[in-house]
Amino acid sequence: MPIGDWLFPVLSLKSDMGRAIRVAIVRGNEQLQDSAGNEIGGKSLFAGAIVYGNKHEAMQHISIGKHFGEDFHTYTAIWKESSITFKVDGRVFAKITDKSILAQLSESMSHIELAVTVGGEYNFPDSRILSDQKPFRNQHGSLAGGLRKASKKWKHPKLVIRSIRVYSISDSDE
Repeated sequence: MPIGDWLFPVLSLKSDMGRAIRVAIVRGNEQLQDSAGNEIGGKSLFAGAIVYGNKHEAMQHISIGKHFGEDFHTYTAIWKESSITFKVDGRVFAKITDKSILAQLSESMSHIELAVTVGGEYNFPDSRILSDQKPFRNQHGSLAGGLRKASKKWKHPKLVIRSIRVYSISDSDE
């Protein structure tokens, strides 16, 4: 995972209709808190789905004592008709069971999407991150100036993939 302020890796299964299963959500910031005081930086791993432009993060997440980009990890999404289970290094950390979300995700084929993005309202929303932590506002045209400052703090701005495996399983497999 990349390490650097406002970097956001994309590891997802995405459909042509814009729906996606986000297999691993790890923000590049070494430390970052949301407006409620929760740590949402690189020590916290989330997963979720995007359906019709709405983000649905799985309620559970996992935190470790160091940034997820410090080591290689195995990220897994097990997609079944009744749930999507998310694992890191074999350990379950989140699950989506909402039947409406699952039905919408199943309406079309998906492809693997791997990328690194920078900033943006979608992954670093102004409403969720306090202005004293963020050198730019997404709506006010200050993004470029704020990111120029942030890019000087990019410790490891690359998404490095060791391998990708895709399997077909039955409903009884885990």
